[in-house]
Amino acid sequence: MKFLRPLAVVAFGAVLSTSVMAAPMMVRKPMGAPTTIHMKAQNGSGQIGTATLRDVSGAVQVELHIANVPAGAAEPAHIHIGSCAVLNPHPYLALSNVVNGNSTTLITRTAVPGGITVAKLMSGHYAINVHDAKNLKRYVSCGNL
Repeated sequence: MKFLRPLAVVAFGAVLSTSVMAAPMMVRKPMGAPTTIHMKAQNGSGQIGTATLRDVSGAVQVELHIANVPAGAAEPAHIHIGSCAVLNPHPYLALSNVVNGNSTTLITRTAVPGGITVAKLMSGHYAINVHDAKNLKRYVSCGNL
């Protein structure tokens, strides 16, 4: 009986140290709270919707949901410096094309010098812009970040 007590203490200590050491690897960082902005129609397109941004591990996820996109169209989407009223025509970050009204893009933090986060996009002077698939100079939807 005296021999079993030290063995039980050693076994308990081994289990405890293993579970303590393994615990940090099992913890996953939850996705950040989403930030949603309204996308407004431009140039009579009728294309309205939402853009939802959220911080995820090592990236920013941008989801666009746009109504009234023409069937079969793949409309280019970008984040631009500026606002919907005064937009720098050169894209800051490319997003996935809007197809069937939807687009999902993961922008890695390292895609931008100094990193990118939702907070950085929301504190700067940026806008999400969707272009007409047949005429890239025609903007069909825009939302200020």
